[in-house]
Amino acid sequence: MQRVLLRLICGGIDVERFRRLLFSFLALLSEYITLIFTIVATSYIIISSQYKEYSTEALLLWTISLLGLIAASITTEKTFKLRKIERGINEIKLNIKGGENSLDKLFFARRNLSPLEERLNDCADLIITGGSLARLSDEYYGLFENKLNEGCSIEVILVEPNTEAARQLCRNIVYETSDCDVYSRKISESIQRFAELKRKFPRGVKILLSDLVPPFSIMAKNLNKEKSIIQVELYSYAVPTRERVEFNVGIEDSNTYSFFANQIEVLRENATEFEM
Repeated sequence: MQRVLLRLICGGIDVERFRRLLFSFLALLSEYITLIFTIVATSYIIISSQYKEYSTEALLLWTISLLGLIAASITTEKTFKLRKIERGINEIKLNIKGGENSLDKLFFARRNLSPLEERLNDCADLIITGGSLARLSDEYYGLFENKLNEGCSIEVILVEPNTEAARQLCRNIVYETSDCDVYSRKISESIQRFAELKRKFPRGVKILLSDLVPPFSIMAKNLNKEKSIIQVELYSYAVPTRERVEFNVGIEDSNTYSFFANQIEVLRENATEFEM
């Protein structure tokens, strides 16, 4: 044994790696030791019975012993499997808590988004749903005009002004004002900005008005196409717009993607097209 160890050290073998291999071997041996004993004992009885005759009492003792070994083997196997399952569950919990699947990595605030110009760089068609979309229609009017010049189509679904839905949004969601008339004017101004784009690009812009109260806004890029992304912004009670929680759903997330894609269809079905 000393010679073997000396040869390992002198030969430059990684002792730590050897220790891990030895530990793995012993763990594997401990997991299957009862099964090995059962197989060895069964083989011994079968082979020895060819050369020697056992009494009924001896055969009964051997049978009871083998049954005990089989039971121990099954119990040991299940114990090790349960331990592996428990380790796997603990690893999943750790991943959810602090790994790539952490909720804090899935959700983000609007203020942390990359510039809209970057997010719409490869956009061929765009669908935006929401309340007033006032900030988007104002701050990004030039961007939308450029995208329309590039051949991108834009569809917007807004809440119809001076409706109960607009008043509900103003009272419960909108942070900047609590005056429902002011909020409805913001919606109307936003509609007019999109209408101006529609006058310039009649086939590229579609404006729909809804009387439903949306629980979130959606920005869907290249809906139902390869690499499509639906960005969802949750409407929260009295939270500044920049602090609202958002998350992205890729088309590869088939179930969740289908849910929000269907929500767009529901809004379309319950909206009317704005007449110029």
